[in-house]
Amino acid sequence: MDSIIQSQITIEYHSPEQVYRHGKRLEGMTFRDVLNLGIVPEGVTREYNSRRYKGGMGTLIEERFFGYKANSDRMADFAEAGVELKATCIDRRKNGSDVAGERLVLTMIPYDEEAPLSLYDSHLWHKCQKMLLVWYRRDKTIDTYDQRIEHVLLFTPPVEILPFGLQPKRDAPLWLASRGTARCLPPRKPVAPSRTTGIMPLVPAKPAPA
Repeated sequence: MDSIIQSQITIEYHSPEQVYRHGKRLEGMTFRDVLNLGIVPEGVTREYNSRRYKGGMGTLIEERFFGYKANSDRMADFAEAGVELKATCIDRRKNGSDVAGERLVLTMIPYDEEAPLSLYDSHLWHKCQKMLLVWYRRDKTIDTYDQRIEHVLLFTPPVEILPFGLQPKRDAPLWLASRGTARCLPPRKPVAPSRTTGIMPLVPAKPAPA
């Protein structure tokens, strides 16, 4: 734990690799473990586990692990490194398989700006072309702070799941990603497209056998 605190104090995130190396230390930790690191940005006093607080666990990671105060800036969370941080949950089905526990909102698409013709010129791509994805195992029988983080991945969205440059089709697949691999499965239920958000449901894949 001391090495994590020291790294957070001294590290500057100039590259995606620096963000990823530090983020990988989250694997195996609970959110309570993160809180117990004692990393608190100046002026932060919030509770993160309220059911009314959407995105609380992601904010907890931003503030209590990486040490920066969460904001609604349109830039990527680690602007210099060009990396956006996203945390999302994994649910386990009765048959033992894993499924994305929620839709993952990437960004808001403003109505008052002209839409770019190319995905690569869009705000969505500039913000989310590299994401540090943090998956935690959701267990509704225990306290939210005791949920355990299982996977951390530096990820670039496959363009084929973003038709029309911004959002998936109604029957978009679930993309599963692990180190160096990506594959897809049918969604748990149809994913309705949104007029205001870019959405990509995700769940980590088990590494392919050698």
